This record gives sequence, C-alpha cells and structure tokens, in this order.
Amino acid sequence: MAVTKDHVFHAADHLTEIGIDPTNQAVRDQLGSGSFKTIQPFLKEWRELKKQAADVPAELASSMEHTLLQIWAAAKETAKLAFVGEKNTLNAKLSEAEDTLRLRDEEIEGLNNKIASLTKTIEDKGSTAETAKAEAKERISELKTELSEARSDAKEAQKSERDLNKQLVALTKEVAEAKAAAEKAKAEATEANAKLAETTKPKT
Repeated sequence: MAVTKDHVFHAADHLTEIGIDPTNQAVRDQLGSGSFKTIQPFLKEWRELKKQAADVPAELASSMEHTLLQIWAAAKETAKLAFVGEKNTLNAKLSEAEDTLRLRDEEIEGLNNKIASLTKTIEDKGSTAETAKAEAKERISELKTELSEARSDAKEAQKSERDLNKQLVALTKEVAEAKAAAEKAKAEATEANAKLAETTKPKT
C-alpha cells in the first residue's frame, strides 16, 4: 500500500488519542508499511499544523469545531436518509415481485393439475367419446397457452427481483462511498481550518 499524507495524519491522530507519541516508528507500526523517508515529511507537516492549531484563540477554535461538527452531522444525516428511503423503496418492490412470483407459481400448479385431470378424462372415455375428447383437447390447448403466459410472467418477475437485489447492493456501496467521502471532507476541513488559523494569527 502506498503511504499518503492522509494515512500518516490519521495514524498520528489515532496514536495521540490513545496517549502514544506519534514518532516515525510509531506511525510506521500503526500503518504496517511505509518508509521513514515517506513518513517523516508528512509527520513533520502534521506536527506543524498541530502547533499552529494550538495557537488559535479558544473562541475561534470552539467556533471552528462547532462548524465542523455541524457539517459532519448534516452529511451523516443526509446519507442516512437517502439510504433508508432508497432501501425501503427497493424492499417494497422486492416484496411485490416475490408476491407476484408466488402467485404465478400457484397459477402454474393449478393449470398443471387441470391438464392432468383432463388428460385422465380423455384416457378413461376412450374412443367412444370422440366429441368430449376433441373438446378436452381444445381446452388443454387453451390451458397450455395460459400456462406458457404464466411462465413468461414468472420469468419477468424473477428478473425484476434480481434487478432489485442488484440495485440494493449498488445503493449499499454508494452509501459506503458517501461515508468515506464525508470522512475525507472532514479531514480536509480540519486541515483547511488549521491553515486558516495560521493566516489569521497576528504577525510579530
């Protein structure tokens, strides 16, 4: 894995939170890979930003933190509402498709039973019931047509169910990507606010 600035910043933040000094070796151990040549300049930049942030007035720091929390909360709520709404819609469509498929299966079973019954009637009457046999054959032909149509509808219902499942998987993936993007936006906002604080610090 190629070690980036974000990787080093996240590792250093995590080590600081758990009370460990984020040295080059500690960050490398946390990441599990990366050379000191790559890690050192990123860690140096992280330390400088932390030092600059420490010089930010308490009132400004509190305001910046409050703004970041509001942005983060809004992003999470938006992603949650979008996911829940789409998931409920897809689940409703999936349930409808399953009901349709179940009804088609019941129709197919009923039609097969009718065909079997009519076929048996024809065999029992034999050659002395030519008229009844012809009518029964005609009815069987009609039932076979209905059966073919029912099977076709069932296939369409199965395809719709598969499509809905694919959409649900895709939506879950999009939510995960949105969450990752929100995390990245939070990190970038933190870095931007730190730089803003540096530019607003009175020069001596």
